[in-house]
Amino acid sequence: MNDRAALAGWVPPPRFLAVGAFLFAGDMKAGALLARVPVDLTLLTGSILACVLVREWIRGARTPSRAGLLLTGIWYLTFVPGALGAAGTAYAFQKVATIFTFSLLASLAPFVLVREDRDLDRLLAAVALFSLVITVDGLLGAGHGLERLQGAGGGTISLGRSAGYVLLFGFLRLTRPGPLPLLTLAAT
Repeated sequence: MNDRAALAGWVPPPRFLAVGAFLFAGDMKAGALLARVPVDLTLLTGSILACVLVREWIRGARTPSRAGLLLTGIWYLTFVPGALGAAGTAYAFQKVATIFTFSLLASLAPFVLVREDRDLDRLLAAVALFSLVITVDGLLGAGHGLERLQGAGGGTISLGRSAGYVLLFGFLRLTRPGPLPLLTLAAT
């Protein structure tokens, strides 16, 4: 296997990077480098992800799991009582609508993008890549004093979660060739 083929197994395709960027936008936008972006990073990456999902849908991607979609729909029904109670003002309604929309986008993306085991592995590699960025940033100590262990603007919990994910994913990738089995993925 040549170097390019080996690297290709570690670098996920752009459609999965869009999911990773969206999932980690909240942690990364608080960092000094991305705080200067003139548009909200979560909104920007969410818009990019929505475009990716529409493109994949137009190209024929369909949801392989109707049961998974049904369970996701039932999960969203549990949001309704809280949304009704919280939406007393326009500001509260905007916040509830935003969290609902972003959660829906994040939970539906895998249904459209993941069609086979290899796709699931690529999605998890994208999450690992963004986790690695947060981990390296936090361990290099970009902050000072108490902020020293804050990764890319996120807190210590974000740094710990990211570092743990990178270590577990890297260990599994190095010890098992090919896509990771479902039971192993559940642990990550």
